[in-house]
Amino acid sequence: MNILRIILAGLASLSIDAAVAQETTAQALAVDGSCDRLVIAGEDLSAECGTALVQILEGGVVDVFVSTGGQGLFGLDDPERMVIFRGQSTEAGGAWIDHPVQFVLLGTRASDTLDTRDVSGTCSYENPADGAALIACDATDKAGEKYSLSYRTDGLPPLAF
Repeated sequence: MNILRIILAGLASLSIDAAVAQETTAQALAVDGSCDRLVIAGEDLSAECGTALVQILEGGVVDVFVSTGGQGLFGLDDPERMVIFRGQSTEAGGAWIDHPVQFVLLGTRASDTLDTRDVSGTCSYENPADGAALIACDATDKAGEKYSLSYRTDGLPPLAF
C-alpha cells in the first residue's frame, strides 16, 4: 500500500470551504524529532509514534501528519496508523502558524481510505527553523473522543518539498 497515495487522495477529497479552493501551490515541510504524546480517539499510541512530522499549507488549509510504525510518511515503511490534524488558518502566508483544527483524518495500513472526523481544537507551533521546537495539537470530536499530539523537533531546519 502506498500511504502517500492515500494521503493525497484524502486531501483532494476533503474541502473545508469553497473560498479556499483557489489555485495555490502547496508548501510542504518535514521535520524529524520525537513524539512525546499521540492519542487517537482516546487511545494512547505515544510509544508507537513515528519520528517524522509533515506540515502542508495550501490555500489557507493546514495539515499536520504523524504516524505510528516509523517513517511511513516518506514511503520508507508503511505506517500502522496515520492521523492528520486539519484546519484553516486565518493568517496569510507562511507555515508554523497556530490554527484551529476542524477535522481529524485517520488512516490505517489495512485500508485505502481515510476516516474523517469533525472536531474542535487547535494546533500550536514553535518555529523549528529556530532550533528544537514544540508542535502540539489537541482536538475533541462530537462523541467526546480526544485526539492529541505533542512533538519535539530535533533542532535541525525543516526540509521543504
